[in-house]
Amino acid sequence: MHAHGSTPFGERLKQARRERGMDLETFADRVGVAVCMVTGYENRGRVPRLDSLIAMAQVLDCSLDWLCGLEN
Repeated sequence: MHAHGSTPFGERLKQARRERGMDLETFADRVGVAVCMVTGYENRGRVPRLDSLIAMAQVLDCSLDWLCGLEN
């Protein structure tokens, strides 16, 4: 069971961001999106645009498949 509104993607995004020691502001700045967008992805099930998703995987140094929950 996921927290209210969260998704496997949102949970993995938050986990990876925190493991890399990035706060919301730093991560949002590096990805090129607003902080409110990141909180939407992490907590409310919002889905990023493809270019933002690719930037997130690059900033977090992880695969898109892992970030999207397609692989462990």
